[in-house]
Amino acid sequence: MKRLRLTKLLTVTALLLGGLALGTGTSSTAPSAQAKTKSTKVVKATYKRLTKKAYHVTSGVFYSTSKLTRANHYAVNYPHTTFYTYSQATITRANGKRSVYYYMTTSNHKVKGWIWHGYLKKGSAPAVKKTPASQTTTTTTTTTVTTPTAPTTTTTGSQAPITPLVGNTGTSTNTNVNTEQVQVQIFGPLEEGNKVLKSGNVAIKDGDTAFDVLKQLDSDISYTGSGSSTYVTRIGSYTAGSGGVGGGWLYNVNGSYPNASAGSYKVKSGDLVQWVWTSTLGDRGWTGSSQSS
Repeated sequence: MKRLRLTKLLTVTALLLGGLALGTGTSSTAPSAQAKTKSTKVVKATYKRLTKKAYHVTSGVFYSTSKLTRANHYAVNYPHTTFYTYSQATITRANGKRSVYYYMTTSNHKVKGWIWHGYLKKGSAPAVKKTPASQTTTTTTTTTVTTPTAPTTTTTGSQAPITPLVGNTGTSTNTNVNTEQVQVQIFGPLEEGNKVLKSGNVAIKDGDTAFDVLKQLDSDISYTGSGSSTYVTRIGSYTAGSGGVGGGWLYNVNGSYPNASAGSYKVKSGDLVQWVWTSTLGDRGWTGSSQSS
């Protein structure tokens, strides 16, 4: 009987370890994204009903439950969306720290979740500013057509607003409105406020991958392998498996995590590519399916 139990335990352990690995079989290094951050685990929550009030958000993360284990929306994607309060949860973590989270939802209930109250701003979200596509100036001798930079647009889905082209060192004006480009964002750890470490638009050419556009936005990275075995080990000061708590880098495209290496996933114009630091399995909505970042 003891031998049978030991065999089952070893089998379950092997399956879990195999499913949680971020790298592929050809990568020699895999981030320990499955490491548990026990000190920040929610151990208690008390609730109360809130009066319906309008708010808007520009940063932070929405969680599917008050346990704060699964992020389902990022506030940066909804700068022009109004949310309404419904409930409040005062949560206590294992380290004794307490925080207040509000359950918010849009009027059509398509986007909803728990978010830290400090990220909320009172009032309806600002409207989208519209810029005319072109304007014509006529003189007595010639007619000059002036085309402004690409207008700011927004979507109601997971893609964030498209802004003028951004290089590695700052912002530059893109005068060619037909340039194919994608938006790239890099997010730090959730426990540090999910700060946007770097964000901008980069021009792409046919065949560029999620890894190619990351390198265009930020050259301060480390990686191993190439193509389908590409694995990003560091972006800026965050290195996979460092800090004593594990962790690593994941990428998603338009809110979904591809089942492929960033070095083999080809992007297309208009895509939103987000690189996110994950400390604990599931904290970014990634459930452990194979992805080589």
